[in-house]
Amino acid sequence: MKKTMCMASLLLAAGLARAETYFLKANTQIDGSDPVQISLTNAVGTEFTVTRTGDGSEGDPWTFDFSALNPAATIVDMLGHRLYCARDGDGPRAHISLKLNDADLVGTNAESMNLYWRENVYSDHLVIADAGAIAIGGIDARGTGVASGDGGLSIAISAESAPVGHVRVGYLFSFGVGSSSNTRMSGGHATIYGNGHVRIANATGEPGDILAYGVRNVGRGGHVTVVHRGDFLVGNIDTHTPSSYGGSSRGPGNIELDGGDASGDALVAGDLRTSQERFRDWPRQYIRIGNYRNVTILGDIVGYSQRDNSDGSGTDVIMTNNIANIRIGGDIDLELRVEGRQHQSGRLKLAAMESITLAELDVGKVEFASLSSGGGRSTIDGDLLNFDADGSGSGTLNNPVVTTQTALRAPAGQRLLYKVRDGANTDLEGKVYRIANEDGQAGQGGLLMPIPTRGTIIGFF
Repeated sequence: MKKTMCMASLLLAAGLARAETYFLKANTQIDGSDPVQISLTNAVGTEFTVTRTGDGSEGDPWTFDFSALNPAATIVDMLGHRLYCARDGDGPRAHISLKLNDADLVGTNAESMNLYWRENVYSDHLVIADAGAIAIGGIDARGTGVASGDGGLSIAISAESAPVGHVRVGYLFSFGVGSSSNTRMSGGHATIYGNGHVRIANATGEPGDILAYGVRNVGRGGHVTVVHRGDFLVGNIDTHTPSSYGGSSRGPGNIELDGGDASGDALVAGDLRTSQERFRDWPRQYIRIGNYRNVTILGDIVGYSQRDNSDGSGTDVIMTNNIANIRIGGDIDLELRVEGRQHQSGRLKLAAMESITLAELDVGKVEFASLSSGGGRSTIDGDLLNFDADGSGSGTLNNPVVTTQTALRAPAGQRLLYKVRDGANTDLEGKVYRIANEDGQAGQGGLLMPIPTRGTIIGFF
């Protein structure tokens, strides 16, 4: 069974005194030099070494196997040290696997794993396998160069068939960076499979980021996938592709967050970003979030595509599957920024068992927005922009304006409430509108109506 405690002190406090801790010796280089080994000591000073096997290829990765250590409640403590790579210039692809034999991996260093690649190094995979719980400072696996390269190292914490326990990592950096117009750096993929909480945060709980974006020319964004059970916390997730010099930028990465049994809450304290500033024949991307009790996005969701032709599309945002409440606190921009091509903008599909709350909604930045809540009502706390209010009807509850638009949708029987206080949405005139249903049939869905204002209670004495 995977252990659920992350820190040695917590294990000892719980009465698991048999736990043996192995401490990383001062900053250890894990590849690119001889001897190639990880050096550890236990509490009584006995030294252990974990020697590398494999040739670094995809089929035979450089593997550090910890199975020789005591498997009973083992903890590998990196202390203030780090595992790191320091490789400059050309070199072979690096596939690194840490097999921890069910040990917890803990460490306080701000860069517990610093796999920083320079120049034209082609970096591929870091896999942390067979671990218990993980609580480390951060993983920096960015790629950089002045010419072409594959970019950031792809980071996999465990595998779907063998998830780890709780995960706390200060940040995951797998992005590509470059210093010239010829740089072709992609972002590496970031994947986490766990049986507990996943927190991208430092030891004090301050959220960190998952950055997997690419840069320039044909650089692409890396995919981010988190599948686990429990709470999820992150600052920003960024898989975008920035401006391309050659007009052949590849697409951003997809983002998928899955809370498993819907027992935990998901909090994104910053933004979700999968935008691409230029594109060419790139398929529709997505952000999918499901199986959480509550989902809260405090920042923006940015998934636009931009170029002066008709290829490509915006990012779809889908939040469904066993979510009680959804709250989005920032802007939602899934627009295809090509005149006359709104039908290729991203689609917003939100379904919650209880409530949906948006800070604002611009339907000009989506192909359509479909909202459905088990409580029968969703709320837009701020502005509703670019809503086409044309239609027939007086705009009362008994005689709503039946609209011809299809960009804003809700099932029949649902009510979507918009703000009328503080001068908001004056163009909607406080009227009630019947909008499209989930299938896009105009005037066949739920009602868009003002948020009821508080009445005045008069007492008689």
